[in-house]
Amino acid sequence: MSKTLLCALTVLSFLFSASYAQESIIGSEDAYSFNTDVRIPDDFNDETQVRNFFSLEGAFDVIGKSKFKRSDPFNGQDVRFNRANIDLFYVKMLSCCDAIMAGIGYGHTYLDWNENPFFNETDFNTINVSLGGYTKRFCHWLWKAAVTAEFSTKKWDFADYTLYNATLWGRYGWDNCFCNDLGLNLGFIARAGLEKEWWIPLVGLDYKWGRWELNAIYPVNMALIYHINCNWSAAVAGRIWDVRHRVGPNENFSNGIFEYRNSGVEFALTYEVDPILSVNAHVGSTLGNGQLRIYNQNGGDRQKLRFGAAPYFGSAITLRF
Repeated sequence: MSKTLLCALTVLSFLFSASYAQESIIGSEDAYSFNTDVRIPDDFNDETQVRNFFSLEGAFDVIGKSKFKRSDPFNGQDVRFNRANIDLFYVKMLSCCDAIMAGIGYGHTYLDWNENPFFNETDFNTINVSLGGYTKRFCHWLWKAAVTAEFSTKKWDFADYTLYNATLWGRYGWDNCFCNDLGLNLGFIARAGLEKEWWIPLVGLDYKWGRWELNAIYPVNMALIYHINCNWSAAVAGRIWDVRHRVGPNENFSNGIFEYRNSGVEFALTYEVDPILSVNAHVGSTLGNGQLRIYNQNGGDRQKLRFGAAPYFGSAITLRF
């Protein structure tokens, strides 16, 4: 018990340090943003899955009115943000150790700022195409990779209106007398498009003991989960939003680019019938470190606007067949 507790405390300390790093990156003047949606279905972790299958996934988040901060020139005004997506993946099992994946999806972003002097558009839609795969052929390792292209429905332009994302994620399952179920995670997330290219390391730990599960994998999965029974679980988790779009040519900021960035802490309840169905509902509050960044059509002349905390809620569902 003492060894288990020691290991749990070690992982908890990592979670706190990761959360601090998250706020530091988001608040930095020259920090890169990152995409938390790696477009890889959770079934890639299911060692019992040996047949081909489809995965239908949908999710939405609604963030309430966030007021611009007093130091901001738009003090007293507020902004609202909604995000929704639906995706269909097909997973082809090549063997019990290898699989490839293809997916297509639709994403919708709603940004409402009544006094917005830069652009009048509020709705932004994308079509997403994904390719990926995984392998377990290396001893103790699970490797996942995916690439995604997000096409704006406003204009089918592969250069100026499309985002390209890539993820490489490896997990080493470490099983010994010190920590019985510990995973070491490493990899990277990269993005190119809309006048910006960047990459960020993916690193962290996951650990299970009894009914508890701790995920401290920065920046994609930070949660403390309690499994109530085989179907229900409750969690305290962090969530990050990072959305980048280009506006139309008829706006005040013609062909300009905006980037919405925010993070929050939530309580979540999940019902799961593994591996067929998973339904999640969550409610929380943003941390008050949100940013709306406005760029010209070439990605320059940046204006960074800050806004405060606001409540949010959302849900996610996954159906496999």
